[in-house]
Amino acid sequence: MNEIFPCVAGAAAGLFVARALSVRWRLPALIVLSVIIGVIASTISGEVELSLGFIPVDVLQAFGLGILALGLAMLWERRAFRMRRPF
Repeated sequence: MNEIFPCVAGAAAGLFVARALSVRWRLPALIVLSVIIGVIASTISGEVELSLGFIPVDVLQAFGLGILALGLAMLWERRAFRMRRPF
């Protein structure tokens, strides 16, 4: 149950970055958002009280699903563009 937040928030961050930022700023913004999400997720679940080693795990979960969502959004955008343009 504690791993749902970083996964969902990471995917949402990937979709947000895909829609809101230019290609140049997508990866740096996703990295920063993943670190923020990871720290928040570890704090919410109480894992920080046990060990700081849980933060990188949550950061990687958020970043992994953020990259997946970003890639899928970019594929969707490319496919939609190809469908719209005339032959």
